[in-house]
Formats: sequence, C-alpha cells, structure tokens
Amino acid sequence: MFSYTAEKKQISKKEGIDPLDWLHSQPLYPKVFWKEKHDDTIRVAVGATRFFSKVPTLPKSIDPDVRFYGGMCFSSEKKHPSVWQGFPKVCFWLPQIEMSYSGEKILIQSYDSNAEIFPKAPPLLKSKPSCGARVDYPLFSDWEKLVNTTLRAIHLKQLHKLVLARQTTVPLSHSLSPWSLLSDLIQAKGQSTLFAFQMSPSVCFLGATPELLFKREGLFVTTESIAGTRKKGSTPEEEKQLEEQLLCSEKDLREFGFVKQALETLLLPLAKKGGWEGVDRVIKTAHLQHLYNKLCIELNNPLSDGELITLLHPTPALGGHPRKAALEFLKELEPFDRGWYGAPIGVISSETSAFYVAIRSALLKEKEIHLFAGLGVVEGSCPKAEWEELNAKISWFHMLLGAESARLEALKIAK
Repeated sequence: MFSYTAEKKQISKKEGIDPLDWLHSQPLYPKVFWKEKHDDTIRVAVGATRFFSKVPTLPKSIDPDVRFYGGMCFSSEKKHPSVWQGFPKVCFWLPQIEMSYSGEKILIQSYDSNAEIFPKAPPLLKSKPSCGARVDYPLFSDWEKLVNTTLRAIHLKQLHKLVLARQTTVPLSHSLSPWSLLSDLIQAKGQSTLFAFQMSPSVCFLGATPELLFKREGLFVTTESIAGTRKKGSTPEEEKQLEEQLLCSEKDLREFGFVKQALETLLLPLAKKGGWEGVDRVIKTAHLQHLYNKLCIELNNPLSDGELITLLHPTPALGGHPRKAALEFLKELEPFDRGWYGAPIGVISSETSAFYVAIRSALLKEKEIHLFAGLGVVEGSCPKAEWEELNAKISWFHMLLGAESARLEALKIAK
C-alpha cells in the first residue's frame, strides 16, 4: 500500500498570493483550479506525485486532507480529428503541492520537499485577444439533418431523448491565459462549480458547470437533475417571465422528467432511504436558468466512486434516454470527439468525493478556443430553436472576452 504523507503549513492570506497568480507562477504541470458551488473554499494544485489510469479508491486510513484530482473522456469511442491530445481516457493524480484558500487562511500541503512553493514569476497579464470567424462542428445544415434524424427515431419509439452537442472553434490573435479567462468567470455570479485542468503550457480545459453528477460522504449520496434552458433575461421582469415559461413548458418538463426518472430507477433500488428535495424549481447560472431538483439517498451498501460513475454516467442530461440506444446513436451521428466535455471530473478523498459533469466548458489550445455545448432533443424540438440555445450556452465566452458581435453572435438563419 502506498503511503501518502504531506508537509502541512497554514498561513494567512496576507502571507500568500492570489490563487490564480500562484497557478500562473508555477512551472509544474498539471495545474488544477477547483471551487465547488455552495462552498467558498478554493483549491489549487500543481504537479503530480502519483497517477492513476482509473478512478482510485482510497483506504479510510488515509488522511482525509489527501485529495486526488482528475477526470475522464465522455466515451471510450475516439473520433478523428480530435482536439483532445494530451487528455488521457481516464486520469487522476495526487499533486505535488495543493493550496486550499478558506476564509482568511491558506492550507499548504506539499508532497515534494524540493518543490518551490512561491516561485517568482511575471504578473498575470489580462490582455484580451481579438477573435477570428468561428467554425461550428457540425455546421447548421448538418445540425438540422441530425435533429431531424433524431426526431424520426423518437417518432419510431427508438428513443425518447438524445443529447446532441456542438464544438465551436474560434481562432485567437494570440494565446489567452486560462487564468485570465477564469478570473473573469469567477466574477460572474451563478450556481456553478468552477474548474480548470491545465495539462501542459499550451492546453487547458476549463469551465463553470452547474451540474453535479454525485457527491459521496460514506453511504450518503447526492445527485441532481438539471434540464431545460432559458436565458436569464435583461431585466428582473423578463427574467421572471422566462422562469415561469420554463416551469410551464411541456417540452422542457418532459426532458427534465426523463432525467429524474432515470436517476430514480438507478439509485432508489440501492437506497435504504431518501428522495427528491421538495418541488421542482429553477436554478440560475451567470447567464442561463434551468429546471432543477436534488436527490439525496443513503445506500444500503457502500459503492466506490468508480461504481457510481459507471452507474450514473452519462445521465439522460448528457447522453439521452434510454441510455444504450442513445449512446449508439451518438456513436453513429455525432461528428466530433467530446473528450472530457460532458464527462465526470472531480476530486476524491478517503472520506468524500465530488464529481461534476464538465459542461459550460472550453478547451484552450495555443491560439484557439474550442467551445462545447449540448442539449436534449425530444418530441417537439426544432433545429433552429435548438441551435439558438447552443449559442446561448456559449455566450459566456464572448461576453467575457468582449468579442465583436459580428464574429460571435448567434448565427443568423434565413427564415
């Protein structure tokens, strides 16, 4: 059995540096930023002392402050061409240095006595690049065919729901620091978990996801159902109107119901007790709002994180319903490699774990940014309306970057 021990030191924020500046200054890779929704603690980590090519299970005897970070691909089916070189199928690692910012204190854990905790480096620059013309995979004409093919399959009862996604690639005039982009994301309010995995100097996957796959504390497991989308609205009155529209939408409620039903079917037979949290409601991210409910259960018997991922991923919110048929359709229809988009990413300790679904995300790669968005196609879906929803889901990027609207605004489709 491995022995995991770290040198621990607690300092005040006055003695340390900003977490993003610290990540920028570090020469060690991979680099991680992690801040869960509903938790003020920010964790940053660099380097790796141990790698796992599967989801690790840590003995209860290990210090609960020892944390592994990582994630995996949405599917084992690789599609080419792919922008995901540098991101393995499954990878979890114990960092060389981890810093946890909580309140006015910083906990430093170092697993490498030779690593310099506060190296000197130039300050983080926040110059914003200009953006070239975006390229969508698929193009709208192909997207329209995919949605219509899916609707025919739904009509023939081969599917109830299929989650189709899009990759939007935007060329940049110069490389964009992931920590600069993440700094802007942090300023945006909303119920989301902020994350970044920088695997090398030129490749970083980051985002702000609202969707919890599961949180485990011993036998207690929490998961969430999120589906349906509306914009926040430009005024409080418009926001309220769109919220009420979402709560009354037959199409969105049907899509949401598939996710809830699947989670109940998978988890409740394994539970000693538990259920949904009150009535369905709406949660709000920085720019969007969604139907939401939370399922909390106590398991009859322990399940490892790997077993829970196998059980739950992908939920109907990212794959479709029924799962097996949906994945077969995605394998055949979707023209790009999702990589870590839409897949479980998380942090694991001996006592707890938290896995989120990597949506509202982007892959920064040298002088390009690849934006990912998906949505559920169900009976009543319209290709044009769904395309516009995808545009809304990537609007966070050009809002933060201040890109020219002519470059990144929603694609105008002839009526």
